[in-house]
Amino acid sequence: MKLSLAVGLLLGFIVFLFILRSFLYSLTPVNFANERFSNGYGDYNKVGGDQLKDKVQRFHIAPPGDNIQPGELEVFLTTAVHYADFPARGGFNVFLNGWARHESDMNFKCCLIRSLPGGDPEDIITEVQSYVYHIYDQWVVDMQNAEFSCSISNKQLSTIGGANFSYVTFAETSCLRANKDVMRIIYPQREAGAVGICLKISYDLIDPEKLVEWFEYIRLMNVTKVFTYTFEVQPSSLKVLQYYQGKGLLDMQPIHPAKSKFGPKRGFKRPRFEQQAWTDEVMAANDCKHRMSGYDYVIVMDADEFILPHGNLS
Repeated sequence: MKLSLAVGLLLGFIVFLFILRSFLYSLTPVNFANERFSNGYGDYNKVGGDQLKDKVQRFHIAPPGDNIQPGELEVFLTTAVHYADFPARGGFNVFLNGWARHESDMNFKCCLIRSLPGGDPEDIITEVQSYVYHIYDQWVVDMQNAEFSCSISNKQLSTIGGANFSYVTFAETSCLRANKDVMRIIYPQREAGAVGICLKISYDLIDPEKLVEWFEYIRLMNVTKVFTYTFEVQPSSLKVLQYYQGKGLLDMQPIHPAKSKFGPKRGFKRPRFEQQAWTDEVMAANDCKHRMSGYDYVIVMDADEFILPHGNLS
């Protein structure tokens, strides 16, 4: 009787340890050593998890502004930006910005990829579990602005040959079933004393004369760079934006607001779903926060707003 009880307790303790290990393994992949696998088609660095088995296909570099979806999840990712020391100090961190369906499954993998000498993605994938960083839910709308992070610890980097990743894509369960579209990882450059302006989303008709006036004014204010997303901008307004893009003052890229399977049509021109449009503007503002993280100052404003300096300008 005592022997049976002891065996039962021992087996129960072993099961408990297995469950605890599995829980920690899935919860904090950056705390576990990397394993390297090969299946005859390519090599894979897996930060925790099972061996990868499927054949690798060549990747396609998605144009800036395109959304990439992890499998069938209602998660749509637009931007990937590198951070040096957060949350994994001395490791590799990438922050992701985009949209997610309210209260849907947001559990996916980041598939990190280095580049070949010619710039194309190579066939080595490093798989990392993603984490929800922030969901903007002031309004419950079809698609919430969602930010995620993926990290590799400094200790793990030494086992996979460094962190010089150039691209990332995403998978619902395994990176060998990942979306074949990959996005470039943005590495913000340190701009000491620089001032960046985030125009969020430029759409429809913006008075060209007033737009020129606004850009010339901010040039006088020594603004370093302006970033804006564009959506169905009228040709006359677009010409002005393209002119200042050519001057190096403006960076812009199209935005493609994500929608759920049965969600309403998306857009910014009125009439529109106001709360969804406001949420999309928050997404654009958060995007500036990440991509302009190397600037000392970032101002979120509209093209009908102006910087007013204090004191004497002379």
